[in-house]
Amino acid sequence: LHQTHIETMLKPVEETIRRLDKHVEDSNLSRTRAEALLDDQVKRLAGASESLTNALRKPVVRGSWGEMTLENALENAGLEAEIDFILQHYTDGEDGRKRTDAIINLPKGRKLIIDSKNLMESYIALANTEDDGQRSVLADIHSRSLRTHIKALSAKEYWRRYEGLDCVILFIPHDGMYHAAIQDEAELIREASDKRVFISNPMTLIPLLKAIRYVLDQERLNKSAEEISRVGAELYVEV
Repeated sequence: LHQTHIETMLKPVEETIRRLDKHVEDSNLSRTRAEALLDDQVKRLAGASESLTNALRKPVVRGSWGEMTLENALENAGLEAEIDFILQHYTDGEDGRKRTDAIINLPKGRKLIIDSKNLMESYIALANTEDDGQRSVLADIHSRSLRTHIKALSAKEYWRRYEGLDCVILFIPHDGMYHAAIQDEAELIREASDKRVFISNPMTLIPLLKAIRYVLDQERLNKSAEEISRVGAELYVEV
């Protein structure tokens, strides 16, 4: 009887232990499945990242990505396509036809030209190296790549093709790419400025575009006020 009484008292404990064992087993199974799923997602992400990196090595893809980033920046600043800015604008001159990535229409007929330049190939090589000596070499190659773009963009002399233009913006569509190119090149920005080329990245371009949007809005308000004043004066004369 005493033994039976003890077994009766311990039965709930035994059932609780079984439930705990089952819970632990289920938890372990769920964790194993979650870890397998996470491993699979990591592999997929790594594969997608590698595919993107490989795709961006192609000049055509790099160019499209840079132009898309520029277009997004223009739209995010509140500028309107075909009104405030025009993409892929062509001009003909004595030295042939030239295309700009974006032209912004400023007040009084002035223009601002933005050309997107990609340094992806040299940047990927620099970002992926773990050797300090190699990093120094690749950093120099990356900066020289930007210098080449600056020289080529300056040589196009867009200011001869557009009224009121005295400079051009070279847009690097990635902040890391931008900083890697100029961090050890204190003179590079000054050299670019001397060539009438101003280097920009997303962090610096967007505030500039928002300022342009403000100026354009003010010009429209002023024109509206002038038109209202003109119409009012005409009505006054008629009365």
